[in-house]
Amino acid sequence: MYLEKAKDIGDKLLPAFTSPTGLPFPVVNLHSGKAHTPSWNSGRAVLAEFGSVQLEFKQLAHHTKNRTYYDKADHVMELIRKIPKERYIIGGEDTYPLLPVFMDIDTASRPQGHISLGAMADSYYEYLLKQWLQSGKRDTRFRVMYDEFVDRVQKLLVQETVPGRWTIVGEFHGRVVPQMDHLVCFFPGLLALGAEGPSEKSHLELAKKLMETCWQMYASMPTGLAPEVATFHTKSPGPSSHPDFDVQDPKYLLRPETIESLFWLWRKTGDAQYREKGWKIFESIRKHCRTGTAYSGIKDVQQEKPELNDSMQSFTLAETFKYLFLLFANKGDGHTEDVLRKTVFTTEAHPLRVFDVVSEFDTAHAPAA
Repeated sequence: MYLEKAKDIGDKLLPAFTSPTGLPFPVVNLHSGKAHTPSWNSGRAVLAEFGSVQLEFKQLAHHTKNRTYYDKADHVMELIRKIPKERYIIGGEDTYPLLPVFMDIDTASRPQGHISLGAMADSYYEYLLKQWLQSGKRDTRFRVMYDEFVDRVQKLLVQETVPGRWTIVGEFHGRVVPQMDHLVCFFPGLLALGAEGPSEKSHLELAKKLMETCWQMYASMPTGLAPEVATFHTKSPGPSSHPDFDVQDPKYLLRPETIESLFWLWRKTGDAQYREKGWKIFESIRKHCRTGTAYSGIKDVQQEKPELNDSMQSFTLAETFKYLFLLFANKGDGHTEDVLRKTVFTTEAHPLRVFDVVSEFDTAHAPAA
């Protein structure tokens, strides 16, 4: 029953891929089958949207034995992979292989907009590593793309705050802007998840430094909860209350990214500090967000007694509490270890089983002997 429903949804979404380039349209009318871009988007595809259909469509192809779903999704990645490198020169800066958040859906011409690991971009970069993991680490295209991405982030976007010397990942708007969404706090966990081989030491070192910054965004607030967006001081200290950053958007939406990263750092290192920090965040969530029926986001993390926004996003259960549960599961438990070894989590923390995607669909990308 579930497979039939998944196939039905997949078939209804396939018209998204009917653009001249094969980049999926952002919106599909499931009744009429018509696909289009919304008026605010001006004919552009969004990086996070066309980058994060990959695991789901490839998994559907695996379970249905219909490679149409695989081909539609993988065409997008091949299109991106083959963009001429000179198109990555933005504002005089070589940004290869970092992509801005928009691409023309009809021509796949020079990418547009700012570069960020946050909103409208995050899950594209997340899925570079996870496509490699989904393939049983056999589709080496994505490990290469992932390593190139991390290398460029280290060279272009990583900055240090003053006076605390926190490590941050900024955004690029023709120049590097020291701003981070809470969403960016998925990145320490991704680095820990992918830390192996020649790059293991440098990736894990960066993961630990960024993890500390994400934790400080929680620990520095009266509620013990992090703001949605913060800008950081990289040239001179700010006000004494928050010398390293200013809150730009004070709401907290029960987001999972920091807890997700604490989980993967705990898995990688076994360091108890990551569990301790996760527990403190959980206690803050219980104190400020729990209601008689559910959990609510709050409007301002800077208030001692914040006002609720009366909204619980679906990722609260799918991710936030799932990663908290996994964080406190017994490491070494046979069942948990077996599940994690055979599973890759989507960007919404839905578990998909690893399978040999190279042998099943695309032998041309098998690693060289």
